Amino acid sequence: IKNYGSFSNSPQEILLSNEGSLLMGFLFLVFNLVYIYNFNSKEQLIENKQIFPSDLSWNFLFVAGISGIIGAKLFTVFEDIDYLLNNPISALFSFSGLTFYGGLIFGTIFVLLYARKYNIPIPYLADSFAPALILAYGIGRMGCHFSGDGDWGIISNMENKPFFLPEWMWGYNFPHNVIQAGEYIEGCVGKYCTQLPYLVYPTSLYEAIFGVLAFIFLWNIRKKLKIPGLLFCIYLILNGVERFTIEAFRITEKYNIFGLELTQAQVIGFIITIIGCSGIIYLKKTHNESIQKS
Repeated sequence: IKNYGSFSNSPQEILLSNEGSLLMGFLFLVFNLVYIYNFNSKEQLIENKQIFPSDLSWNFLFVAGISGIIGAKLFTVFEDIDYLLNNPISALFSFSGLTFYGGLIFGTIFVLLYARKYNIPIPYLADSFAPALILAYGIGRMGCHFSGDGDWGIISNMENKPFFLPEWMWGYNFPHNVIQAGEYIEGCVGKYCTQLPYLVYPTSLYEAIFGVLAFIFLWNIRKKLKIPGLLFCIYLILNGVERFTIEAFRITEKYNIFGLELTQAQVIGFIITIIGCSGIIYLKKTHNESIQKS
């Protein structure tokens, strides 16, 4: 708070330094100890009672947050093996580069492990997360767009721009982008004074819009679905199809897989789409069988 200017220029130097407020650190420690003590006390009192996911919201957020960040970082690192081999310390501990699917996969695994500890039904838990996950993805992509972190597309064909769209939605040069890519902006003063010398598809903006629309869709159908887990499967399909499609317009490293040039995100997107479709078939089949037996 006292050094926000330095923090905004280089967050890692502030967060990973030995500088700070001893008083605030002590107060934060006391707050956490009190919280942990109170939680453990309540946990003993309700040991034999049913626990709902809402009772453990902060715990789930913590587990998902930490594991998600680690997964997002690892997936980013493995997208650029050469950088990892040449400079492993910088690759693993730099603040730049986080992959959504890495965060989703790691976050899901550790949240499921935590849920099993309290015998929380996974289908209900997954459904409770689905709308928030797609909305969070959209909000995250807004950050990518407005900061200009490199998640943009290929050079746009302005001749094919639909007449009803503004130019910046079809082709954008990301002025003042944070990765300082492109050419110098004449007359600009400060650290971020570059823009791309050409217009590219603002794919991060498209994904942000999709995330918000998909959230509205999932939120409106959530009470209409009577089979637990179905909402999460629909989320997987929406996310997988969207990511597989948008990658065709993004500048991302591609791999030769069975003769096809695909990105890491396209492979994962295809897999989770299949999982979503298979999940719907399985859940409906199981639900129908349970009805027939009853």
